[in-house]
Amino acid sequence: MRTLRLLLGAATALWWAGCTTPKKTPPVVDQLTLAGHVLTTDNSALPDDAVLTVRLLDVSSPDDPAGVVAEQSTSASGRPPIGFMLRYRPAEAERGHRFVLDARIESMGKLRYYSLKPQPVKLDGTEGPHELLVAPAK
Repeated sequence: MRTLRLLLGAATALWWAGCTTPKKTPPVVDQLTLAGHVLTTDNSALPDDAVLTVRLLDVSSPDDPAGVVAEQSTSASGRPPIGFMLRYRPAEAERGHRFVLDARIESMGKLRYYSLKPQPVKLDGTEGPHELLVAPAK
């Protein structure tokens, strides 16, 4: 009889523990990634010291300069396409704002290529990979 009471008590305790299991909250996303590649309009080989910079810009306000949400620079020597993975914090990208990606390539401290038209981007994860086209600087 005593064993039966212990078993029933243990079963009841386990049942109650299962009923009060806390609900799991979704993890907080610290960073997301925009990936793609950059092409040049002339498909020229880039020098060994070439540096590609890709930026995520907030262009919501036509009266203010674009705000930089994220920026990544990487070596860009060789022939295009040049891949990129730009990490950004979702908390820094305000909902309802408009965003674009732009790219530039520099060599020996001088601008060599730049985005003719920054590419509009949605930050909802429905787009990608992104293709950015840059033209020679004059």
